[in-house]
Amino acid sequence: MDAHQGSHPFIGQDDSSTLPDRTILHDTSDLHVKRKRKIEEAQIAREVEANENRICKAVEKENILRRKAEVRMRKEMERFDRERRKEEERLMREQQREDERLLREQRRESE
Repeated sequence: MDAHQGSHPFIGQDDSSTLPDRTILHDTSDLHVKRKRKIEEAQIAREVEANENRICKAVEKENILRRKAEVRMRKEMERFDRERRKEEERLMREQQREDERLLREQRRESE
């Protein structure tokens, strides 16, 4: 009978993870691995959230810089337009003075 028991690998072995009624106990290393995995998953979730927050802040910063650049460009274009209009008005006044001067000269010559 001893030879028969030894031939089957599961019969007659002292397995500490099974109770006499063949209920399997959870191994402490299994629990440790599960706990460790949960901790790692929570840490990864925190890191993902931190990365998302960093990305959101970076996008918002880029948007602010873009809006500032747009405002600066608009103000610069408005300034160029004002300068151009001033120059056009100056040239028109100069042309008008020249026309008036020529008209006065013609009147003098015709007198």
